[in-house]
Amino acid sequence: MTIFTLLALGYAALCVYFWVNQERLLFFPKIASQADLDLLAATEGYELWTNPCGERIGWKSRGDDPSDALLICHGNGGYALGEGYAPLRNRPASAARFQTFLLEYPGYGARPGPPSAKSMTAAAIEAIDTLTAGLHSRIFLLGQSLGTGVACAAAAARPAQIAGIILVTPYDSLAAGAQFHHPWLPVALLLRHHLDSDKNLIRYHGPVAFLIAGRDGTIPPQFGRRLYDGYSGTKRLWLASEAGHNDLGQLLAAWPQIVTWLHERRQP
Repeated sequence: MTIFTLLALGYAALCVYFWVNQERLLFFPKIASQADLDLLAATEGYELWTNPCGERIGWKSRGDDPSDALLICHGNGGYALGEGYAPLRNRPASAARFQTFLLEYPGYGARPGPPSAKSMTAAAIEAIDTLTAGLHSRIFLLGQSLGTGVACAAAAARPAQIAGIILVTPYDSLAAGAQFHHPWLPVALLLRHHLDSDKNLIRYHGPVAFLIAGRDGTIPPQFGRRLYDGYSGTKRLWLASEAGHNDLGQLLAAWPQIVTWLHERRQP
């Protein structure tokens, strides 16, 4: 009985640890000064992007066609800049059909606030509303990794404002992904942060491009395939069979075809 009691107490302690520290286990922000980020943005061809109140919410590309906006919800770790999205702009003219906007999450980079599923989703919704109030006739979303859940949640909140979505290494739910990495824990009972892309996409009916890495050890391909199979709207799957989770070059190799497909099937 003593052994079983100790095991039970140890397991309970693990559960308490996950409950108390789950933000540190789920989110990996990198902090930087505004001055350093401004310098980095200039080298990457971006400038500061603010909301109507003048608050910093991310970065926008310079010199691109402003008629259509591509709002990027970046992956976990780091911050919006330096994530390898330059190839999206350095493409043939036929594929350069967006002005790119990099959303910064609260708690990442120099943006204040605690990182959470709720705060990230609120930031994405605010970004969509900011773009809607501007000169952009259509808004497209691109989510990468963690950001795919943010993009789907924002699309569920503003479905009529989104012309199309691109999901790079997506998952069906944050809980399912966390359970994969912590199989010994009752994640569904402990998790306070919810990004349920499978449920959120039910409220969106526009075109969705799914980009899945065949050798993804962070978000195994079956998570993205489940999301793809469950989506009832217009969809297409691009599988980079040899790509890992962070191999954006391989995942985005078909970018001109993806852009063409989205524009041909976009929501009005």
